Amino acid sequence: LDSLLIETKFAMGDWSLAFLEKIYDLMRATGEQEKRGKSYGVASSHSSADASQAKHFNSVLKQCLMQVIASMDDEYLELALRSVVVFLKSEVLPFAVKHASILSEAMCAARFSSRSHNTSPGLNRILPLLLNDIQHQSHTTIVYHLRCAAGAVRRAGKDVLGFRDQLYSVLQFALHHSQKNVHKAGCKLLRHLMSSQCESFPLSTDFCPIITAKSSLGRSTKLSDHKITWHVPNPDQIEYVSTLWSTFVYE
Repeated sequence: LDSLLIETKFAMGDWSLAFLEKIYDLMRATGEQEKRGKSYGVASSHSSADASQAKHFNSVLKQCLMQVIASMDDEYLELALRSVVVFLKSEVLPFAVKHASILSEAMCAARFSSRSHNTSPGLNRILPLLLNDIQHQSHTTIVYHLRCAAGAVRRAGKDVLGFRDQLYSVLQFALHHSQKNVHKAGCKLLRHLMSSQCESFPLSTDFCPIITAKSSLGRSTKLSDHKITWHVPNPDQIEYVSTLWSTFVYE
């Protein structure tokens, strides 16, 4: 039984990368389905049941991605990060923007176990990809990138401060844009940015089952046994939120 569990453990890494590929296919199919529906007038309106189903699906997708990515070891987390960067760089799926935002959030919430525990490796690669030269993109791409950026900063922690000037410029651009959709996406980015910098939250890496030498797939635990690391805002983060508030909200 032990050998079977060890073999299963090694297979889980490859399975998790295959799982990400399935998520990409699901996002592509969502966009195609919406396009076909609108073309024939089928999806011109959505019932409350459709909205409820979509909400439940988003909740399940978010928890799945958060758990799967947070459970990866450093090697597979690096491979998953490269995969997500390639996906976000090569495709824009406006009808699946909510799912792409959830994917960005889960990827930027994960931490390398061998490095500083509150450093987001995903943010440092994903956020520049989304924000660089955003002013010269199409309106569809701008909204898509802003929504993904809003997800990326949501649980990234203190690393967001490294992009404070770039985020400030992007917010200036989005919140004064004439297109309503761009403005709304900018508002969402501002809301998630301020929340991430002034609120405490547990790091997703500590949500996973505890891996030990005797239990390679993890074991059940009690809160009293399990040390959960929290992101706690520092004075620089609070000052940044104050600047954002006085510039974009209070004015």
